[in-house]
Amino acid sequence: MKAQREIGSWKNYMAYQNASHVAETPNKVFAIYDGSMISYEPEDGAVKFYSKADGLNDTGISHLAYEPNNQSLVIIYENSNIDIMTNQGIFNIHFIKDNLFIPDKTINNLEFIDNKAYLSTAFGIVVLDLERKEVKETYSLQKKTHSVCVLGQYIYAATTEGVLEAALNTNLLDRTNWKHMPLTYPGGNDADIRKLFIHKNELCFFQLQNGVYHIDKDKNISLIRNAGHEAPKIINDKLILFRDDKTYFYTDFDSYKELDGIKVTDISSSKKTNRYWISEADKGLVGIEIDENANITKTILSELKINSPKRNWARHLTLANDQLLVVGGGRTSDRLKLPGTFMVLENNSWHNYDENEIAKTTGLQCEDFLSAVVDPRDPQHHYVSSWGEGVYEFKDKKFVKLHNSKNSGLASIYPGANSEDNFVRTDGMAYDKQNNLHILNSEVANGIVTLSADGRWISSFYNELNGRDALNNLLITTNGHLWVNIDRNPPGIFAVNNKNTIGNVGDDIVKAAKVITDTDGKTVPTNGFYCMAEDLNATVWMGTDNGPILFSSNILTNNTELICSRVKIAIDDGTDAAYYLLEGQKVTSIAIDGANRKWIGTEGAGLFLVNATNTEVIETFTAENSLLISNIINCLAINNNTGEVFVGTDKGIVSYMGDAITGKIDYSDVYAYPNPVRPEYQGRVAITGLMHNSNVKITDLQGNLLSQGPSNGGVYSWDCTNQAGRRVGTGIYLVLSSSGINNGSMSVVTKIMIVK
Repeated sequence: MKAQREIGSWKNYMAYQNASHVAETPNKVFAIYDGSMISYEPEDGAVKFYSKADGLNDTGISHLAYEPNNQSLVIIYENSNIDIMTNQGIFNIHFIKDNLFIPDKTINNLEFIDNKAYLSTAFGIVVLDLERKEVKETYSLQKKTHSVCVLGQYIYAATTEGVLEAALNTNLLDRTNWKHMPLTYPGGNDADIRKLFIHKNELCFFQLQNGVYHIDKDKNISLIRNAGHEAPKIINDKLILFRDDKTYFYTDFDSYKELDGIKVTDISSSKKTNRYWISEADKGLVGIEIDENANITKTILSELKINSPKRNWARHLTLANDQLLVVGGGRTSDRLKLPGTFMVLENNSWHNYDENEIAKTTGLQCEDFLSAVVDPRDPQHHYVSSWGEGVYEFKDKKFVKLHNSKNSGLASIYPGANSEDNFVRTDGMAYDKQNNLHILNSEVANGIVTLSADGRWISSFYNELNGRDALNNLLITTNGHLWVNIDRNPPGIFAVNNKNTIGNVGDDIVKAAKVITDTDGKTVPTNGFYCMAEDLNATVWMGTDNGPILFSSNILTNNTELICSRVKIAIDDGTDAAYYLLEGQKVTSIAIDGANRKWIGTEGAGLFLVNATNTEVIETFTAENSLLISNIINCLAINNNTGEVFVGTDKGIVSYMGDAITGKIDYSDVYAYPNPVRPEYQGRVAITGLMHNSNVKITDLQGNLLSQGPSNGGVYSWDCTNQAGRRVGTGIYLVLSSSGINNGSMSVVTKIMIVK
């Protein structure tokens, strides 16, 4: 049976490489990996991944802690949204996130005091009532607050202006009741105190430069341990400090036991036992039991590694041969110095390349990867461009070679200089039908450099690209023409018909423009050109910061100007009024599905789906109305064999299972899924493997027509209802699909069983 995802479903492809937080609850251990949450059940080893699909209200988790008395798991997100997970469900508190009067919403720390959650924020302290799932009080100290604790009849807050104290029986909403607490100790700077806590009924604090201290009843301040470790934790009446691969368990202020060999980033234990759960950076979740001397007596879980992307970075996506190539990097007019991130998803498994190992091999930094291509002759042969070192070559999951100014046709901005090898700036790449690889090389004379199918390097000089910065994407259309978008300094468009004589530019037809006019004679107001795609009608779509503009890909066969058209969407008000598609929005990515529909990603407005005839926006996906994790879309790629739409955002990668694939050449592999349809399934049934734009009719065994229409490329989906909108009953249903070719002579009948 062919396994298929439900049409309209979402899937996350998040990084789970580095564990940062851990919280033990009575039955599960929760951990945060790269901002995403998992749970582990010690009894059976079951692992569960959590996302918006499971009821979480946001993405990018920064803090996690469990309060046992209220049985509440408090989840804090980077944007200061808050979830409280209990046995009754997940409750959202968005008071800080949505408060327009708070300019800096950062939550720095979380402590539980008297069954309440105290949040130390950029503006003061917020108290959450965990039982009522609401904000109880807000103490606006107008100072960045790092930590809070209560001892006796006083509350203490560590701020950027020192430690403040206030009597609990005073009005804590009144800032004048919070007094500065003078602290005197060698080299002390109480503005850098990051953690306050109680141990052995004494006030203690963690100061960044000096270490951990305690204050006795006579106000004397004594050092517990010097600096160099992470913020301490109190667990089971023990003070726990950790740094590098050493963890110290203090039962008193001067008596401790040392655990070696585990690089702790967080530690948790909710029971009065010597069992501890640890987040250990790249090993993930670890579970151990120790004796009174901190010797490990039992390893419950040695590591919990998860196959996933290396980082939640996605600047560029490439889909070929059912492989997804992900490049995480970036550039400005200079370098961002981001670690070279290249990740490949194939057969549901991720392969992540190690930029440090590549750097050791080349002797150069490995940073700022920008795009990737697959060799059409060998699906395991890849090239990755970079904004500094040139083009990296990979084969069979191994780094092969770095192509730069010393061994290829690529050029450096500073030839002959000591820094020559760090200024080979490449970005967009594409293969033509003759298997020649074309590469954009910025800020040098030859803007397009080609590695021919037989291994020769050929440089092409075009005056319009001479010395140009920010040569961004390279699109080769079905008729073999090369299109380049330039996103700044100044922005522009370049297109060339090289007539298959690479390097011989004398007979080339070139079109270039920095200012674009549309078919109505209006100048398109834009500050940049950011992405390109060719649809099934040979139209080039280009993204600007004022919506998409369109060009005929045949424009390079005649002497017409580089004039665009713009998509106008009719306003349904009985007039001829219309608006430009996505006017005012920055379009960052465009992808075409098997039904010639356009998926358009934006910077801040989410993801849009436009129909094949460009007359209607079919869907609008945002982080607010769907399981999309961010409205900032960097890149898109579609698997037109399955319909899966991959979406690269500033927070990572997700996918949406679309209802269109490339149409097939015949009806030899048509099937429906799910089939049979069980009573609990309420989604759509997909009939897939159809020829392009098939005519589809669905009937019951009596011949009553239930649904009909054209397929989306090679897929037709049915919601299991009749024409009145009511769900059909138990039975066998027939799907008749015909191609319309040769008077409908090609057709197929598929059966669907529904159990109600």
